[in-house]
Amino acid sequence: MKIVNNQLSIINRKGAALLVVLFIVMTVTILSLGFLSQSDTELACGENMLLRTQMDYLAESGLEHARGLLLSPQDITDEYWEGATGQQLVAGDDYYDVNVVKLGECNYQITSLAYREKGGEQVGRSSLQAELRLDPCIAYWQTDNQSISSAVTINGDVYCDDDLFIAGIVDGDVYARKQIIGSATGQEHRFVGSPPVSLPGLAYSDFDSTYYIGSTQYSVGSISAEPDDITLGPTVGNP
Repeated sequence: MKIVNNQLSIINRKGAALLVVLFIVMTVTILSLGFLSQSDTELACGENMLLRTQMDYLAESGLEHARGLLLSPQDITDEYWEGATGQQLVAGDDYYDVNVVKLGECNYQITSLAYREKGGEQVGRSSLQAELRLDPCIAYWQTDNQSISSAVTINGDVYCDDDLFIAGIVDGDVYARKQIIGSATGQEHRFVGSPPVSLPGLAYSDFDSTYYIGSTQYSVGSISAEPDDITLGPTVGNP
């Protein structure tokens, strides 16, 4: 009877050890699956972060694309480049759409949407919007009907408050209240409601200058008499 009890005790201990081993194996398995799931989640988050960063940069490229064509139009038949869809920097699945809206004579609103096509869907979409202000540099300003002769070259923008006839070279944009006859290298804006910039108010003080002899400062004098009635020479105030 004692031998039987000992055998039962040994069997019970072996069964308990087996249960402990099974519990440990199950615990390790559950923990391993948890770590694997967490790793997959972190990997997916990393891929999403990389995709978003790439799309952000691609959207910025779309803004620069529009900016370049607005500043330097190339093969643009319309007044300005209005944008395009399905643009790519390199061949692949990454695209960007650009939309340009003219807000005024020199103001443009640019919207760039970048995305990756995957399984027929757009993923990782990133949209950026900016406003571009083109500051014209008016090199020649005319308040009435004017003709630019063939012997004249103007490097800059031109504004005319009436009809403008261009026979010479205008290396810049042209703004006119009425018609523009001729052509310029830049954009031509007809029937503008107002000048793109304000006419600067110039006064004598804008041209007044000073100079130094040693450490003494002198002001440049003005000539108010007729040229044949004056004698030029150093003075106390203007040596």
